[in-house]
Order: sequence, then C-alpha cells, then structure tokens
Amino acid sequence: MHDIFDITQTSRSLPFDNATNGFIADNAQEAIEEHGVHILGEIPTGIKNGINLTFTTAFEFMPGSLEVFLSGINLINNGANRDYDVAIDNKGFTILIAPTLSHRLNKPPMQRESFAVNYRKKIPTAP
Repeated sequence: MHDIFDITQTSRSLPFDNATNGFIADNAQEAIEEHGVHILGEIPTGIKNGINLTFTTAFEFMPGSLEVFLSGINLINNGANRDYDVAIDNKGFTILIAPTLSHRLNKPPMQRESFAVNYRKKIPTAP
C-alpha cells in the first residue's frame, strides 16, 4: 500500500511510501536540502574514447550517493577493489583501470558502451 502526499511549499509533507523507506517532513525545503533530489540515468560529461578516465556530472551530488553504470554494470566505489574514485568537489569521478588483477576494469569506457550515473543532487541551503 502506498500513501502519497502532495509536495508544495506550504505542505507539511513530502512523498511518503509506507511500503519502503519513505519519510515525512515538517518542512519540505529542509528535507530536500538534507536528502537532495534524485537524478537518474544521467549521461556523464566526458569523452568515451578508450583513453579518457575523467567524467563529470551536471550537478554537485550528495556525498555517498553516486552510482556509476558501465554497460549496465553497477561499478563499485568502496574498498581496495573499487572501479572509480569520486572527485573531491562531488561533481565527477575518475575511472580506475587494471593496475592490479584485483580491479575489474581493464580499459576506459569506449564510445559504444552505455554509460550512466544516478545520484542525489545537492541542493544549496536556503538563506
């Protein structure tokens, strides 16, 4: 069962889905600033030519929210066997390729490979 509430500036709630991990907030703007806005299936900026390793997102993302998909595979960003590193400014990432046998990728993204990212867009705090 899904209970959906309206999002408005005067509303006291955000979408809430009681079947998953939804939430209700007293102030919609505060909740958006805290949790960000989901961006799904964005194609990162950067040349896919088998050489380039650095890509950027259209917006700054919330720390820990970036997911990178190459040819439909969700790349890993934790531990020694990670596939990419997140940029310090949370506006992009660098693909890591096989310096050791523990890495899964052995080449940078090629032109014909599908490449997309999901993340939560960071929303600046209102003054």
